[in-house]
Formats: sequence, structure tokens, C-alpha cells
Amino acid sequence: MWNKKSVSFLEAILIVVMFFDVRVHAVHFEHIKQITQLSKTLVPVLIVGSGVSGLSAAIYTARAQLHTVVMAGNEPGGQLMGSSLVENMPGVMAVPGYKVIDHMEQQAKAVGVHMLHDTVRTIDVASEGNYFIVQTENDLTLHALTIIIATGASPNKLHVPGEVEFTNTGVFTCAVCDCRQATGKEVVVVGGGDSAIESVMHLAPYAKHITLLVRGKQMRASLAMQEKLKKYDHVAVLYQQRVLKIVGAAPVQEPSGTKNTDENSPWMSGVVIQHADNQETKLLSAECVFVAIGHTPNSRLFTPLVAVDRNGYILLQGRTQLTSLQGIFAAGDVTDPRYKQAGRASGDAIAAGLDAISYLHDKGFSVVQAQELAPYYFKNVAVDAEEI
Repeated sequence: MWNKKSVSFLEAILIVVMFFDVRVHAVHFEHIKQITQLSKTLVPVLIVGSGVSGLSAAIYTARAQLHTVVMAGNEPGGQLMGSSLVENMPGVMAVPGYKVIDHMEQQAKAVGVHMLHDTVRTIDVASEGNYFIVQTENDLTLHALTIIIATGASPNKLHVPGEVEFTNTGVFTCAVCDCRQATGKEVVVVGGGDSAIESVMHLAPYAKHITLLVRGKQMRASLAMQEKLKKYDHVAVLYQQRVLKIVGAAPVQEPSGTKNTDENSPWMSGVVIQHADNQETKLLSAECVFVAIGHTPNSRLFTPLVAVDRNGYILLQGRTQLTSLQGIFAAGDVTDPRYKQAGRASGDAIAAGLDAISYLHDKGFSVVQAQELAPYYFKNVAVDAEEI
């Protein structure tokens, strides 16, 4: 049984421990203050990537009154910027992908998110271990208390003439996203793995006919997936075929030089293919090509810091968005080798934002601390001034 005296003693110890813990955090934030008081480079939440994932996380952290900076990177807006129509994201009614990103970016700015059109060059852990030193391509140095990686994954390309020109006017990389574009059309799917067969299965209810082009003498897909393919009478498989080019009417060019993705733009009309053995070349009539040869996660910059799987996807701890390094979180396609959907990326990013909020609170980053450190925050003054 505890007596009154022993309880008082335990309470005294607890008070001392709590005081010491607060002092540790105070020293930590005092150090940050000294480093950033002249440079104004402190960022409580730095989000690398400005697609659906990055912006979703930013909205949550900014609404929690945490100063948040989003780095747009080399591909501002991410993959959705190149999507023709977004129809499978809850709450979004058949609008071009760039409009979804534009709405999300405006929403993020409205709650105080700072957009930085720059790219990360290096990230180092400070010797104190409580923050990260980020160097950018534009020679900025930022001091981040937390980092959320939302750099996505890039679809692997065929790298053939016509692929870029007919993107979204016949050439697509996401069967789940753009399956309705195949309605009543002759369709080609390129690939020989499970993802290629999954693409065929998503397109089968819409397409008039599907030709699956496999580069090798046999598929890499599992036997179970190959058996599923046999159930479709309107699907043909051609082996040892590679795509030489994609042909059609010349796409319309906007004054800025960007391709017009309006539904009335000229559409592709066929695919030139070549047999690997006899080099026979022929034109295959097709109105859609779905490239299903995998993705490459945009994680190379972070591999010195966090654990990844053998394909480069960032590994997470349990049912959280925490990476192998405390203070760094990740979400979206850079962590997802399977689904690669905007809705899932958004949900995971929200979780990453919440994890970052909890992490900072656990480190003693209170409202009072935020107010004390606010004068040292990095703010993208040039961009903010332009938008006023």
C-alpha cells in the first residue's frame, strides 16, 4: 500500500522529471532559434512534393497551426497534372486532373501553406539529431523539424515517337483512372506482368477489342493472372513485340507550347510494332494505348536516410506513415507499389500529416513554442508578394 508520504515523494520525482523534460525541449528549441534567427529558415513541417499527397498533408498540418512549406519539385502537381479526366476520386465529378490540383493548391494556400517552387538537393540530419538541414537546387538552406516525403512514383515510359505527343489523346498509363477513354475502341496494352493483365481486366468492360503486347516469349505475370486473361474473348496476346512508334494526326499545340488535351484534339490512330526475331514491322490500328510496364518510385534522394524495399519504395512502420527515421514521414505512390490511386494517396497523406502533428507535440512543440519561433520561420516572400 502506498502511504501519503510515499505518494508525495513520487509526485516530487514526477515534477522533477517533467521539469527536466521541458528544459530539454527548451534547450532544443533555443538551439534552433539561435541557428535561424538571422537566416529565417525554420520550417516546422517541410513537405517534399506538390501532388495530391503533398497538398493533402499540407492542408492538415497548416490547419493545426503548424507553419508548413510545400516544395513543388520538378513536376509541380504530380501525376494528376497529366491525367485527362478524374472520375474515381470521391467528391470529384469528371474534371481534368490539373483542375483538381489547382483547387487543392488554392485550398492549401487559404489555410496558410507556403508554396516553394524549388527542388531538394540534399538532406542531412543535424548533429543534435532533432532537425534536418535541407539544401535546395536554388541554394536555399532550410532547417526542418519534420519532413513529409510525397514525391510519388513515375510511370515507366516506352520512349518512342508519339508517346509524349499523344499523351491523354490516346496514350495513357493508368487503366483504372482512364478506362472510360477506351469505350468502344480498339485498345493496345503494353506489358507482360501482373499489372498489365490487371489493366486489361479494368479495360475489358469498356473496350471493343484489346491487344496485349508482350515483349518476351512469355509473360512475367503469375500463372493465376494468366488464367484470368483467358476468360476474355475480345483480348488477343501478341508475343515478342515491341512498339516502334505511335501514330496519328498531329496534336494541337497551345501557344505556350503545352499540348491541348481537349476532347476534340486529334487522336492517335495506330501503333507501329516490330517482331523481335524476324524484325517484321506492321501497323496495328488502335485508338488507345495503355502503357503498363511498371513505375519507378521517386525515392533516390532519400535512400541514404530511410529504409526502402528492393524496388525503391519507402518502407513504413506498422500502420503509420513513419519511416525508419524519426521525424521523417512518407505517403502516396512513393510508398505504394500496388494501388497508385489519388484517393488512397490523399488518405495516407492525411495520416502522415496527423503523424507529424503528433510527433511535434510529443517533442514539446506547443502553441507557445510556435509563437516564440514564428519570427524565425521561412516564408516564401517573393511568391507571397506576387499573389497579394
